Amino acid sequence: MTTERLDYEVGGLAYRRRADGIHEFRVFTVNNASVDAWYETVMAIARQARHTDEHVRTLYHVEGLWPTPYAAQRIINVNREVPRDLRLSTAILLDDNAISVVIVQGLIRQLPTEAHKLVHIFFQVGEALHWLEERRKLVG
Repeated sequence: MTTERLDYEVGGLAYRRRADGIHEFRVFTVNNASVDAWYETVMAIARQARHTDEHVRTLYHVEGLWPTPYAAQRIINVNREVPRDLRLSTAILLDDNAISVVIVQGLIRQLPTEAHKLVHIFFQVGEALHWLEERRKLVG
């Protein structure tokens, strides 16, 4: 069992760095405040990873939510701004809803082609964590 701590919760978004090193985001509400908090956190993680050569493993809990146009644009912006040489693995946990899967897949398709293989959709947290651990073993 790992010890986990909540690093912050603001505007419908909770972030914590898990004891296993995974950056975990829980999105409760998609609004400008939660999107901006997410954006600032992701950019800070990217800056830190650049200095430490960290493999950034991220787990997103976004079950039952729909991205706003503002959120979609910020997601695309982050992926343009994050340095391409960072080692990234992103697991997105969704509910088993065809519409949400299609929406998230559409956002993933907006990412640079090399980023597609670094982002996976999951429906169970255990599978997502297993994939992130396998990525850690593979990528470092």
